[in-house]
Amino acid sequence: MFAYVESEGTTWTEAAAGDSATDPETFGERVRRKAKRLAAEQRRRAGKRRMGPPNPH
Repeated sequence: MFAYVESEGTTWTEAAAGDSATDPETFGERVRRKAKRLAAEQRRRAGKRRMGPPNPH
């Protein structure tokens, strides 16, 4: 993910190839999906913090 963010590749596949992945296409896609999943989890958690604790009544 750092290679992609630091513009070492214009695509996830190129970033993985630049990082010497044995199968850049598969590895790049796997990293892309994981980054997307982690970002969604962060958004979910941030939304829960804004709502505050549940009301017990």
